[in-house]
Amino acid sequence: MTTFLKTISLEHRGAAWVIASFAFCPCHLPLTLAFGAALFSGTALGVWWTGHPYIAGAIVTALWVAGTLRGISHLRSASGAPCPVNLPHDATTETRSGS
Repeated sequence: MTTFLKTISLEHRGAAWVIASFAFCPCHLPLTLAFGAALFSGTALGVWWTGHPYIAGAIVTALWVAGTLRGISHLRSASGAPCPVNLPHDATTETRSGS
């Protein structure tokens, strides 16, 4: 696979993660909780979902954060920008202009 195709693939994957994670955005939380209650109705998970709305909301919010960060990670990889969290600073690799 060429570098160009790999970059396009990472961009598409990153955009898909970011767009899909907006379904779990905390601003949509009342709709997400109602949809989850309807989806899981009649099951033990539905009873738990409606009985613990704060925990269910925290799970939905964590899914949103994880999906958004995953998408941004793919987009940064496609652009070639280094991720400061994953790359430790190494003083031995720096070059000096006066040398």
